[in-house]
Amino acid sequence: MNAPYEPEEFTASPPQSLDAEQAVLGGLLLDNEAIDRIGDLRRDQFYVHTHGLIFDHIQRLIAQQKPADVLTVFDSIRAAGEDADLRHLNDLMTNTPSAANIGRYAEIVREKALLRGMLQAAHKVHEIVSGPLAAAEKLDAVQAEFGRLADATTRREPASIREALGRYVQDLDRRFAGEAKNPGIPTGLVDLDTFLNGGIRRGALVTLGARPGMGKSALGETIALNAALAGFGVLFLSMEMPESEVTERAIASVGKVSAATLARADERTPHADSWDRVTRAAQALEKTALFVDDEPGLSLLQVATKARAVKRKSGLDLLVVDYLQLMTGTEEKRYQQIEAITKGLKILAKTLNIAVLALSQFGRDIERRPNKRPVLSDFRDSGSIEQDSDILLGLYREEQDNPDTDNRGYAEVFIMKNRQGKPGRCPLAYLGEQMRFENFVGQAPEFRPIAPRHQGFKD
Repeated sequence: MNAPYEPEEFTASPPQSLDAEQAVLGGLLLDNEAIDRIGDLRRDQFYVHTHGLIFDHIQRLIAQQKPADVLTVFDSIRAAGEDADLRHLNDLMTNTPSAANIGRYAEIVREKALLRGMLQAAHKVHEIVSGPLAAAEKLDAVQAEFGRLADATTRREPASIREALGRYVQDLDRRFAGEAKNPGIPTGLVDLDTFLNGGIRRGALVTLGARPGMGKSALGETIALNAALAGFGVLFLSMEMPESEVTERAIASVGKVSAATLARADERTPHADSWDRVTRAAQALEKTALFVDDEPGLSLLQVATKARAVKRKSGLDLLVVDYLQLMTGTEEKRYQQIEAITKGLKILAKTLNIAVLALSQFGRDIERRPNKRPVLSDFRDSGSIEQDSDILLGLYREEQDNPDTDNRGYAEVFIMKNRQGKPGRCPLAYLGEQMRFENFVGQAPEFRPIAPRHQGFKD
């Protein structure tokens, strides 16, 4: 029988090149201008801690436009409270004949660091494989581990404005000619897409907040359905509703059928017209790349795993998370969990080149305000949500607070933060029976603050 896998066997003598590290440092001490030829070399890529420390102080001095020689680097290290060896610094310089080949030496240092990173990733893979996850989840976690290593070592040189302009103008010309689409993923709601300059951009995190009962899930699903019907790949993570309810609401929305009729359907329910609508909706939906997952209490890792799997197998453009506060985290405090989740979703959007729409529940403090229109502070743990989100949306329907209003079926989306355009107020029509939102037609009404209901005696 073969011996069990032991990652320590592969880490006994990690890849390294002390000669290359010393040559890089010596070359920089001889010629400070050589720093332009070492590429994106980083302190953490040096195997010897002291070498990384010296490199860091050389970089700092040069960045401050100060000379970096044996004495100045020695003084800089000592001033920072670190140990410095003047003799070692002198040896680094005297043992390096010139800085002519410093670019190649830096490349060797990077290559050895990459190999060490691969061994560390292999050790992590061993831990993942030995862990409690299902096999498919382990595969995605393993791919993510090596993906992070690739991202960390991918070199991207700054682009000249001429190169950037060339790419942009070429893309713009293709869009004007009808050969390419607007880069945004359309919500299907014309006024909202106008605010977003064509839709949600890839790499963006959009957070939609509302109080319970306002219809945030319906709006999230409306956007997901519209994007899917337009040919985009969509993953809807429903931690609140089961798959059957999400599917029922999708049928009601696309087929323009009363959701109550579908929920109560039995042999006594008139169904001729409704069944035709259901059939047409089902035929339209089965052609889409819409995926639904109703696993509750997802962690950030699970969300990322599911998104990567759909992206790999079918293509993914839009991820909808319903909703943030139902996700779980390993951090001790809840606000720390939310902070980790929002940062992770933003990174996921950029890493997978997708748009992420995260729904969020507003706190109860809003109930004490006469004017219950959304404001930034209504977001729970709004610090991290506001900071990490590219776009912040707040949903409001007056009829939830004033059943006697003349504005029944009218909804507003407040664009409170918008890196893609300007903030503002977007009117929408809400069809509650069909669990969907539509474009609003007509003049948007002006709301007045609703007077608070007095309890007990008035003064």
